[in-house]
Amino acid sequence: MSMPLRRARRHMVLALTAIFLLAPAAFCQSPQAPGAFDSISIRPASSGDQGTTFGILPDGRIFFRNATVRQILAAAYDLDEDLVTGGPDWLDSERLNIEAMTSPSSSQTERLAMLQALLAEKFELAVRHDPRPITVYLLNVGKEGVKLQPGTTPGSHDCVRAKGDPKQIHLQCHGNGLSDLAELLPQVAPAYLDAPVKDMTGLKGSYDFQLDWMARRDFDAVTAAVAAGGPRDPMAISIFDAVAKLGLSLEKHDDQKDAIVIDYAEPSFGTDVAGNGSASSAPELKPEQVSTIDRFVAQTMKRDQIPGIAVGIYRRGHILLAKGYGLANVELNVPVRPETLFQSGSVGKQFVSAAIMMLVEEGKVGLDDSIVKYFPNAPASWKPILVKNLLSHTSGLAEYETPERAGPKGPFYLRLDFTEDELVEKVEALPIEFAPGEQWNYRNTNYLLLGILIHQVTGQPYADFLQERIFKPWYMTSTRLISEKDIIPNRSSGYELIGHKLRNQDWVSPTFNSTADGTLYFNVLDLAKWDEALYGTSMLKQSSLDRIWTVFPLNNGQPNLNNYGFGWSIRTVHGHKLVEHGGAWQGFTCAILRYVDENLTIVVLANSAQANPGFFATMIADMVNPALSPPAHKEISVDPKLFAGYVGKYQLAPDFILTISQEGNALFVQITNQPMFRLLAESERDFFLTNVDAQITFVTDAQGRATGLILHQNGDRRAKRVE
Repeated sequence: MSMPLRRARRHMVLALTAIFLLAPAAFCQSPQAPGAFDSISIRPASSGDQGTTFGILPDGRIFFRNATVRQILAAAYDLDEDLVTGGPDWLDSERLNIEAMTSPSSSQTERLAMLQALLAEKFELAVRHDPRPITVYLLNVGKEGVKLQPGTTPGSHDCVRAKGDPKQIHLQCHGNGLSDLAELLPQVAPAYLDAPVKDMTGLKGSYDFQLDWMARRDFDAVTAAVAAGGPRDPMAISIFDAVAKLGLSLEKHDDQKDAIVIDYAEPSFGTDVAGNGSASSAPELKPEQVSTIDRFVAQTMKRDQIPGIAVGIYRRGHILLAKGYGLANVELNVPVRPETLFQSGSVGKQFVSAAIMMLVEEGKVGLDDSIVKYFPNAPASWKPILVKNLLSHTSGLAEYETPERAGPKGPFYLRLDFTEDELVEKVEALPIEFAPGEQWNYRNTNYLLLGILIHQVTGQPYADFLQERIFKPWYMTSTRLISEKDIIPNRSSGYELIGHKLRNQDWVSPTFNSTADGTLYFNVLDLAKWDEALYGTSMLKQSSLDRIWTVFPLNNGQPNLNNYGFGWSIRTVHGHKLVEHGGAWQGFTCAILRYVDENLTIVVLANSAQANPGFFATMIADMVNPALSPPAHKEISVDPKLFAGYVGKYQLAPDFILTISQEGNALFVQITNQPMFRLLAESERDFFLTNVDAQITFVTDAQGRATGLILHQNGDRRAKRVE
């Protein structure tokens, strides 16, 4: 989860004469004609498009990319695709790109009605409502209230068979929500429950509980024996009784499931554009630009032995390119596609900072609050640490994820599970490295605590809060918390190079794949929606976004060491503002670079611990817009004998060491817990890196021995020689 070195009027009036929508009220439609989109663009999808994505977003934008007409109809009626039946074959074969804009103040119901009307006109649809009767069990809170214990182990989300009386089935569950329980019950007790269970409790959060019940056949046998005068068996508990012991109830209920049938549709696949044009797709990349990107990515992957990469290029959330390269799984020979999921590493921190700012806007958290308000048992030394110090990495708290502390003998051994209370207790025992706000040091500890803080304030684990407040509203349908137990479509595998041989990622416990310092799955399709959410004020107020993207000052008023805001680094490239972050975790690396002045975002996701996605993203930005080209450096030949005076260790900050080493006639640099990079000379004392926008100048004495160095990256930072 550490951050690598380089680490966005005219209305169209729709004619409704050809619309045949029956029983509109059944689909939450107003019987009156729906409003119209401000602007619309409908185009055939490109044959080269990879992946299907869509969204009906809070900012008023409705879009479909490479979607079939049936998929678009299903979204318009808020139905699963298999509930849209009938119609000609081209509903499943022809693919479209749709862009439409309406007012952000419109409701979701209004947007769906407008989309339904648009499709009805374009394809002269005759649609009829065909509700299907179904039986469900309703899971409700019992009369005496729930008897559930809140989940105590972060990351735990499982149900396992437990020991107990052999007459019963015993199931112990950790970290499950009641919607999880509703999904689970028909699976574990199908003889009792012959229909789906629907969660009607309205309760959020995760719980630990145990279910103990007798198998249906045995239960029926005991019940029959008792009816015949036999003795009662205290172990004869049905699944209904077991659920009741949790303070819940299960009741059978007859219901209906909405479905539609397409009776008639007329093909119409030409380009339609109407309105003020604001919904039109962003200008596409030229074919030669895509070819250049393809060649660069393929050549660099081969050189660096990277199994797979996904690239996303967006303009204000509009996808210019979403493409996979190489393999998502080497053993199974599965290619990377735009849908492929990668781990976030520390790029996940920006979602946490957004969540905290949501709570700040709601008055539930204060940036100037002492964190002891949320961790009341913390030591007195924590009182000066403010919430904004956690967000900006200026708290002074030590890193929990060092090799010693996270190793087999350390308090945070990554292969063990801990409760949130245990994690906080262990963090409280860490040293304070400096007074809050005096220095900047990147520490995963800060965001681990912020995730727990979100849980304390909202009652929801941080990932559940993100799901409810960010991922679901913005149609980020694939983004979620890491889980190695769940079946997760399109998940890729992480790898690392050991001695030039590819190896699978190291395993860590569920606890450390659920902390808020970077434990998400996402893909380049969902990140386009995230990019769009960061424009405008549909997700956060502009003042909150400005705070996130403002360099946090130290107590002396100077900018911090890495020009860091809240979950983002901020810098300029040739006068163009760039907000960015990188991530690395469990055999994955990634980077997101947002050139906000150009409304351009580059995302690179890789399943290699040794990959440098920041380098890929920087070079790709240059291929999209040459004005964003990194500074040019020219290598010269220098006497390798000079290197002996440079070899050593240089300290930028505690636990932030640059190690300079020599192999043959080559000089290398390695920062703590990061890959080694070669240094190329542009003078006898000045060196540059090719895959990171960073340079190093050695400060030498009269004998040519370095006494320190200057790292030129986001400003100039001096490091003294310590070894």
